Amino acid sequence: MEDFGQSAAMEHHRRHFAVKQPQIPPTSTTTITTPSSNAIVLSTPTPLATSPNCELSKELGNLTDLTTFAFGANNFSGPLPSELGSLSKLKEIYFDSSGVSGEIPSTFANLQNLETLWASDTELTGRIPDFIGNWSKLSVLRFQGNSFESPIPVTFSNLTSLKELRISDLSNFNRSSSLGFIKDMKSLSVLVLRNNNISDSIPSNIGEYQSLSKLDLSFNNLTGQIPDSLFNLSSLSIL
Repeated sequence: MEDFGQSAAMEHHRRHFAVKQPQIPPTSTTTITTPSSNAIVLSTPTPLATSPNCELSKELGNLTDLTTFAFGANNFSGPLPSELGSLSKLKEIYFDSSGVSGEIPSTFANLQNLETLWASDTELTGRIPDFIGNWSKLSVLRFQGNSFESPIPVTFSNLTSLKELRISDLSNFNRSSSLGFIKDMKSLSVLVLRNNNISDSIPSNIGEYQSLSKLDLSFNNLTGQIPDSLFNLSSLSIL
């Protein structure tokens, strides 16, 4: 049987080096590779959460050299601290199923270097912020299974570097979305816009999205005919 003192020492070692050598453990539902040393990956609530409600600490905003921050698959509560908007060097942020709730703070408009944002299966509310359309370096965006309200911001038309866009289950069906914002997203390989009260037709130029491998527009209010050009998407494997 393993010595208790040795077990405690090993646990201390694992926690001490979790920030320096970040990895998601096998128990997590998210797999993330973060080679950067300027990274924090949290797999369980830690002192970075305040007690008794396990809200994320405002002091995280002091870590201004962070390039990667992952705190998904947790039981945090409360809103995203507005101080996270000070982390202007962030390139990746992952908080799927993290337990946070509320609106995305307006200070996040400062995160101009973001390339990847995973924020699905949380209780994020309100409108998806227009300022996300100014994140010109963004290549992956996941907003699925939240409590956002429609419509999808028209400013998303500026996100021409996107390779993966997943938005689903928007509420407030009094406001419909269109597909006009995707017209210049020719680099997309994954486009999931499921159950968003989209009242539009599939763009006639859909055949120009030659990298597209997955397209899900189900549970919307699409009208018109399926463009013939869609059948020229040789990379499409999921429709």
